[in-house]
Amino acid sequence: MKPGRLILACRNEAKGRVAVDRVKDDIGLAAVELRLLDLASFASVTAFADKFEEDGGRLDILIANAAVGTTVYRVTKDGWEESQYVVDCALVLAPGARLVETAKKHGDKPRIVVVNSEFHHFASFKNDMDDSPSLFQNLNSKGHATASSVGSRYNETKLLVTFFIRSLSDLLKGTGVVTTVTPGYSYSEPNRDVKGVTRLIVHFLQDIMAHTTEEGSRQLIYAAVGSPENPESLNGLAVH
Repeated sequence: MKPGRLILACRNEAKGRVAVDRVKDDIGLAAVELRLLDLASFASVTAFADKFEEDGGRLDILIANAAVGTTVYRVTKDGWEESQYVVDCALVLAPGARLVETAKKHGDKPRIVVVNSEFHHFASFKNDMDDSPSLFQNLNSKGHATASSVGSRYNETKLLVTFFIRSLSDLLKGTGVVTTVTPGYSYSEPNRDVKGVTRLIVHFLQDIMAHTTEEGSRQLIYAAVGSPENPESLNGLAVH
């Protein structure tokens, strides 16, 4: 890939600059830039999207990834339980107009790729969710954040991601390709807060089963640029 412009959105500036330098060194791409983005903050997402709109230009590919595995109840400064996906959904929706504009102006099929997990198969919501005026608000309440339920929240949010992508795919039908991707079990940091025996188990499983992050990223790249002869074949689907 030799993109005309590549933006890396990172929460940690120091780690982001290391990633930018690595991209420049590995593939010789000068047109790569760092933008700070905190996916636990609506204000940060709004500022990121506004800056992109101000800069102008086309949007061909958006790869979105937000995940954390936690065993404790924590809320963001906006009041949302930390592992919920609402802020990342906002990031995906924010540049929708630019994606549609790119499709019309250049005749291409821009792509939104949202990283997901096959763990959505293991999600199981409590019966009282059906009677709740808002599923998100119900999941957000501390009453639904016991030690056992928070431990399964990762699975639940991945199912919500799948529902979101299916809906967004229909909404943007004909203007772009919207895909959700599971890169497989890859060694990264979503379980950084896990402690004790569980942490030892996680590290053991990673050592014997996990892909490297580079190997896992190949699935994302395929979803972003693969199947050029029939990009619609990826639309709305979970890619493994």
